[in-house]
Amino acid sequence: MLRMLTPARRSCFFLFFFLLEYPGFGETPEPEKKLPACSESKPKEDCQILIKPSAPGNGGTYRVRNGTRVTVRVEPISPFEKCSLAVKDRQPIVEENAFEAFLAAIAQAGVPIALLRTPSGKQASARVKAGTQIAATSDINILLRTIEDLENKASAQLRDQYEKVRQFGDRIAALRQNPSLNKKELSDMKEAFHAARKKIIKDIDAFLGTAPPDVSLVSAQITEVTKQINDHLADIVNSDPDLLAQLYQTISDARATLGQLNTGLSDLKNAETKLYAQRDFLETLPDKFSVEFPQYSDTNSVVKQEVSCVDRQSREPAAMGTITYTIEFRDLPRAAVSLGILLSMLDKREIGAADIKDPGSANGFKTVFSETDRAGLQIIPFSFLNVRLWNFWLRGRDIVLSACEGFGINPNNGGKDPEFFSGISFGIKDFFVQIGAHHGRWQELGGGFSLGDTVPDKLDKILVSRRYTTHFAFGLSYHIPPK
Repeated sequence: MLRMLTPARRSCFFLFFFLLEYPGFGETPEPEKKLPACSESKPKEDCQILIKPSAPGNGGTYRVRNGTRVTVRVEPISPFEKCSLAVKDRQPIVEENAFEAFLAAIAQAGVPIALLRTPSGKQASARVKAGTQIAATSDINILLRTIEDLENKASAQLRDQYEKVRQFGDRIAALRQNPSLNKKELSDMKEAFHAARKKIIKDIDAFLGTAPPDVSLVSAQITEVTKQINDHLADIVNSDPDLLAQLYQTISDARATLGQLNTGLSDLKNAETKLYAQRDFLETLPDKFSVEFPQYSDTNSVVKQEVSCVDRQSREPAAMGTITYTIEFRDLPRAAVSLGILLSMLDKREIGAADIKDPGSANGFKTVFSETDRAGLQIIPFSFLNVRLWNFWLRGRDIVLSACEGFGINPNNGGKDPEFFSGISFGIKDFFVQIGAHHGRWQELGGGFSLGDTVPDKLDKILVSRRYTTHFAFGLSYHIPPK
C-alpha cells in the first residue's frame, strides 16, 4: 500500500506515525499536586499548614500522626518580603534599609537644587549695566550673559533630572506598598507585578543614558570674564569707581552658583547610584507571592514554631507580625480514659417500709416491707477505660473501636459499693459511645422476710442485702484530658 503513495505522502505518513509513537506527544503535563490542609488530611498523608497573613485566627494547634511530613506555606506575601521559619523568640539581624537610604539620597539632592534660582531681575540688570558701560572696550557684557544662561540651563537640567529620580522613587514605593496591584488570584498578582516591574526597569534604563549637566564651560567663562576685567581694570575704574566692586560681586555670585551646581551634581549622582541599586534589586527580586518551607516531620513530640516575614532590604518586621503555632506529632493513643454517664436497664430499686390501710388494726394502718423507689432506667456517673482494637478513617475523622471497661459508684441503690461495665466503645475524636453489660447491685429484703410482711415492732433496722446482677447498658463519655 505504501508503494502506491507518492514520496511526499510517504514522508507525511511516517512523520505522523512517529509523532503518535513518540512518548511525549499528546501528553498533558500533570498539574502540581496541592497538599491538603493538615486539619483535613488523611492519617500520615503529606499535608500543609496554610498561613494567610491578612486572615484572623492564624496559628493554633495542628495534630498529625507520627512521621507525617508537614509543609508550611504562607500566601499571599509581598515579593519585597522574605519569610523565615524559626524557633520562638528568634531575633532578626538588623541591616541597613537600602530603600530608605535611596529616599534619603533623593531628599539630600533636593536641598542644594532648591537653592538654585534664576537670578533676580535686580541681579540680572546689575550684570547688564556693568557690561554696558564698557562695551566699547571689552566683551564683558557678552561673557556675563553667557555665564548667566549656562547656569540657568544647568540648574533647569538638574531640577529635571532630580524630578525624574524622585518620580522613580515614588513608583518603586507604590509598587512596594501594593505589589499585588489589587489582584485576587496569585497568578494574576504575579503577572501584574511582573509587568509593572519590567516597565519601571525599562524606564530606569532609558534614564540611565541621560547625560548630566556640563558646568565646565561655566567655570571657563568665569575665568575668562575675570581676565577681561583685570585687563580693562583702568578703564573700568576711570569710567565708574563703583563699577569694579559691582563686577567683582557679580563674579562672586556666579562662583557661588557654580559651587551649588557642583554640589547638586554630586548629590544627584549619589541619588542616581541608589536608584540604580534599586533597579538591580527589582530585577533580581523573585515575583513569588507565596513561600513554602521544607517539609518537617517528627515523632511523639510537640513542636512550637513561628513564621515571620521581614523586608528584604531593611530586615524590618512585616505587617503580619509573627505567627506562632504548634504541631503535635503522635499516633492515636492505645488506651483512653473517658468520663460520662451510663444508662442501665437494671431497675433502680430501694427496699423500705410503708404504711398501708388495715381495717383490723387499732388505728386502721399497718407497716409492711415494700419497695420505696423503683425505676426502669438508671443514669449513673461512670468512668471508662477504652483500649483501642481497631480504627478506620471516615469523612475526615478517625472512628475507633475499643474494648471498654467501666467503673462507678451508683448513688441510686443506697450504697457505696462499686459497680462495673464491660463492653465495647466507638470513639470519634474525644467523644465515646459505650455498649455492653452493666454489673450492678440489686437490693433484696433480708432477714427471711418477704415484701408485704408486717414490720415487727421490735425491728430497729430493715435488713437489706445487695447482690450483683447484669443488664444491658450504654454510655456516653468524653476523653480526659481533651486531645
